[in-house]
Amino acid sequence: MSMLLYKNKVAIILCSYNPNLDYFSKQIESIANQNHTNFHLYIFDDGSSQQIYSKMKSIVCDFKLSFTFNKRDNKEGCCMNFLKSLQEINGYDYYCFADQDDIWFKDKLSRGLKYLINCDLYCSSTVLINKNDREIGINNINVKPSFKHSLVQSIAGGNTYIFNGEIKAIISNIRDLPYFSHDWFIYQLAAGAGYKIFYDKSPSVYYRLHGKNLTGTSNTILSKLQRLRMLMRGDFLNWTNRNIECLNGHKEILTKNNKNILDFFSKKRSHNLLSRLSLFHSYKFRRSTLAQNITFYIALILKKI
Repeated sequence: MSMLLYKNKVAIILCSYNPNLDYFSKQIESIANQNHTNFHLYIFDDGSSQQIYSKMKSIVCDFKLSFTFNKRDNKEGCCMNFLKSLQEINGYDYYCFADQDDIWFKDKLSRGLKYLINCDLYCSSTVLINKNDREIGINNINVKPSFKHSLVQSIAGGNTYIFNGEIKAIISNIRDLPYFSHDWFIYQLAAGAGYKIFYDKSPSVYYRLHGKNLTGTSNTILSKLQRLRMLMRGDFLNWTNRNIECLNGHKEILTKNNKNILDFFSKKRSHNLLSRLSLFHSYKFRRSTLAQNITFYIALILKKI
């Protein structure tokens, strides 16, 4: 890596809650083994048991890392823990998130920093692994990042994000709004404000699938069935309602064109059937795959988006 890139200071924000300690250790090891070493690891624990918290600290101390532990008294939940943690950290060139049970590729930071020379937010696909670290697939998006796309689908997992101080500044301005997905919200706000987003189709993270996060990808049969069930019970509608409320709450940073896109999307999704379907046929709102677009179309028909 060039000395110019090495000079970039990176803050890694890992949010935890009673992690599987074996998985946690593998994640910490993968962070310690990064090619780019100019980083500080911040661990914000969201109320783990004292026993697990102590063991986490012991694990991290086994590696040669610059790190800080923070333990929250009140459980914030995953989304707000990430957002509030980001708000509390300053003075870095770039910021990124880490989950407690993934494994990073050795070049995750160094590769992302190279792309960030020409963009503001880097994200990537992921290799899916099971509880035994066996590769079981890849989670990939085949669309160009855009504000229109962000209104109907997230671009990538927050565990792949690396972003600059400008993105950090707009995300850190937390308000009294119903945030529920930090990665999706960051994508929407960054795209809506006109920042340049790069999606890397080459994976940078081994994303671990287990019972608690099967809905984090749409590539397994079980997750597809779960998402269909969530659609029918109104989860997607609830997510869209909350996303729109959050975007309206930060509307001053959206570009004029994206404000207009948000307004007509909000209006037409709640109007009559022809107006709802026009979002697909006339305005070309699209998700990534054929199956996802069929689900999106059904949601428009049923007024569940």
